[in-house]
Amino acid sequence: MTIEERLQKLERELGDAKRCIRANRFVLEDDNGTTRAVLGVDEDGPWLILFDENHENRAQLCVDEDGPGLILFDENHENRAQLCVNEDGPDLILSDENGETRAELSVHKDTPNLIFSDENGKTRASLEVDEDGPDLILSDENGNSRAWLSVDEDRPLLILLDENHENRAQLSANEDGPGLILSDENGKTRASLEVDEDGQGLILSDENGNSRAGLSVDKDRPLLILLDENHENRAQLSVNEDGPGLILSDENGKTRASLGVHEDGTVLILSDENDENRAQLSVNEEGPGLDVCDQNGKGRARLAVIKHSPGLAIYDQNGETRALLVGGEGSFGLSLFGENGQACASLEVDEHVPSLRLADENGKTRAGLVVIKDGPRLGLLDENGETRGMLAVEKKGSWLDLSDENGKTRAGLVVIKDGPALALYDENGKSRAGLAVIKDGPRLGLLDEKGRVKWQAP
Repeated sequence: MTIEERLQKLERELGDAKRCIRANRFVLEDDNGTTRAVLGVDEDGPWLILFDENHENRAQLCVDEDGPGLILFDENHENRAQLCVNEDGPDLILSDENGETRAELSVHKDTPNLIFSDENGKTRASLEVDEDGPDLILSDENGNSRAWLSVDEDRPLLILLDENHENRAQLSANEDGPGLILSDENGKTRASLEVDEDGQGLILSDENGNSRAGLSVDKDRPLLILLDENHENRAQLSVNEDGPGLILSDENGKTRASLGVHEDGTVLILSDENDENRAQLSVNEEGPGLDVCDQNGKGRARLAVIKHSPGLAIYDQNGETRALLVGGEGSFGLSLFGENGQACASLEVDEHVPSLRLADENGKTRAGLVVIKDGPRLGLLDENGETRGMLAVEKKGSWLDLSDENGKTRAGLVVIKDGPALALYDENGKSRAGLAVIKDGPRLGLLDEKGRVKWQAP
């Protein structure tokens, strides 16, 4: 360093010395002689106090052994704001006009914390961020935590609590998806909702925490399940690509009823405790149908309506049709069948004309009853199909014909207005005897093979 450089340095140092004032305390006054600022140093450390025009302490800055601190006062000398930095970290406190702390912001051990309090000094909200993540807690007027929101490395979590500090609601979202849990006053989970990659799921539980209802939606179908107090599946409703379906079960978990709707129609199935189908009701494009089965699952009856025509079929234990009732427009028919499948009886009503047919075990008609416009008629036939007896009731009277195996009438009985009459015929159909009861009295006549009267009385 040259001599010239040394001289320049010395001049600078002398100039700085002229601007430096050294003292333990400085007092600044306004034009009225009122102290407005005091700067001092005592055994605790340096401090600065600022006063208003009324000589009220409004601000105080100090540095003591704990660290620097700043205090701001209102016109009533109430501490309203305080900022300090100590070994734990910085701390900011805001107070109301009554001196109650209402807000506090701090950073302790690298953990920021914000607290809000009410006029009674109860903490109502606090926000903290630690190594696990941020936490927000909201409290009631008694200082009890009622809501808690946190975010950690796994998930955000929101918890709502009641006045007894019981967890009543919990909302979270993790890598699998969001979830919601609702609990009762005893802390029992009563409802939970989850959404994951497979779909959504809702579970409702009873007061014992047992699941009683579940609703889920996945890629295949929505599904609703209802359970009893023993956790048995009692009802299940779903909708898949084929259509909606409902299943109802008993206390043993056995399916007792199922209802399905698909493109071909609607089907309702009722089952017994042995899983045997006992009844099936279906509706398709042809019409509705009802099938009733026995305890072995054998169909015993079927009721169907096809193209506006109802029909009822009744079967035996071997599945053979034993009765068939069919109806149509203006007509119906009832048929009864034997064990061999042969129709043994049939009743029909066609165009308001009823008729009854009885058959033997070979299906041959043995009796027929019809009601026509003139009146009812009953015919009896033998095994060869020959009419052996005919009974009719007409407007003018009633009559009965009895025939032999060749179809020849052998006896005829009529009852008319004049009275009853009986005629007997031979194998050639010739009348051979006649008995009549008329107004004048009874008459009996016997005839020969040529029809001549051989004897009569009276």
